[in-house]
Amino acid sequence: MSTDINLLLEYRDTDGWRPALHVADRVEDPRVRIGILNICWWSVRSRPTSLFFGDNAVIPFNAGLPNDLSPRVYDYVRANFEDGDRYAAWIPLPDLDLSSWHRHTVIVGGPVQVQYAHLFGDGRQPPPIAQLIEFGITDPVLERVTDWRNERKLEFAEHRPHDLQQRPSDSIVNVTWIESLDQFVAGIWREGLCGLVDIESPERYRIITSIG
Repeated sequence: MSTDINLLLEYRDTDGWRPALHVADRVEDPRVRIGILNICWWSVRSRPTSLFFGDNAVIPFNAGLPNDLSPRVYDYVRANFEDGDRYAAWIPLPDLDLSSWHRHTVIVGGPVQVQYAHLFGDGRQPPPIAQLIEFGITDPVLERVTDWRNERKLEFAEHRPHDLQQRPSDSIVNVTWIESLDQFVAGIWREGLCGLVDIESPERYRIITSIG
């Protein structure tokens, strides 16, 4: 069974940290339970995990949990995490730099049928959704995997055009393309993070992880 990672939002007032329930209306589908605000969640095997965790994380969270958690958040996360859990983490809201996510891009890769590989060009352009539709693919779904290692050659760059032409039409090759951060994790962006972009006094907020 897959583990889910949840992002909880806290707010610091004059009495210390507390759940940021007062901004729940900024979240598309806020999950307010036992007095905490869960702004979004995802399966540990899906895209956001590679964005925030691991050696090649783009926006790495701080490992471990703060020692000044609000009581409700403390009780909730400690019930799920053990000491040293790899997904126990936190980050100040300003460190996410959410307002720039539409400008910053990552390289994404995945397998496609060989006859469509040329549409991806040099592997450093947006996915060719319109061209795929022109080829008769009415619902382009790209099985995507992530490669953050910029020093590694792009997969598509390793396949010369004549190599592709000699392959059977049902062959599968790896290609790459670019996506902005908000596109790369579109689900959690839409559900919760986009509503925090223009929040007042962002330095008073932080995000805490939990699992469930």
